[in-house]
Amino acid sequence: MGEKMTRITAMELKRKKLKMRPAKFYASPRKPPSDSMLPLFDKSHTRNAMARFNQVDFKSKNEKKTAFAKIMRSAKKFKIDIEDFKKRKPKI
Repeated sequence: MGEKMTRITAMELKRKKLKMRPAKFYASPRKPPSDSMLPLFDKSHTRNAMARFNQVDFKSKNEKKTAFAKIMRSAKKFKIDIEDFKKRKPKI
């Protein structure tokens, strides 16, 4: 009875369909994976992650720094202009 129910989100279903690990699929992977933030599996989701980056409540400065770096790599992969996003680099 006391077990926590893990919800399956649409993003988790997409991640499983693509057979990607949470660390590759999300800028900010968490446990359980359904609590992960900012999916990066395609160009539109990477753009969305860039736009919402400052709206996310990161658990630590390190999580924020890691997410920023992953978003930058994904943006470069999908050839997205990163000039405005670079200005939001977290200060650690």
